[in-house]
Amino acid sequence: MSKKISPYVNRLLYSGFVIFGFYSILFKHQWGDAAMYLGIALAFDPFDQEVSWKERPLWQRACLVVHLAIVAACFGMEVGTNDAVAEGVRDGWNGK
Repeated sequence: MSKKISPYVNRLLYSGFVIFGFYSILFKHQWGDAAMYLGIALAFDPFDQEVSWKERPLWQRACLVVHLAIVAACFGMEVGTNDAVAEGVRDGWNGK
């Protein structure tokens, strides 16, 4: 028998991970940490979880899709700005 987390706790955890994510972007400039925190935040849906995806209002779906796009952008920034990844690609391309 599984217990459900209360909506208040979900909103609290969601907000906390979002705050940590934007703190990582704005003050620490660590895109990988931001992607991790913001991605974990999506696990704690702040909206009513009893409502299916298709029945949710458009603004709720839009918020979650934009949130997911921000996670993807943070991940892309981490990969794109990481010198070790760029060096590995160059080494692989040159056959080292």
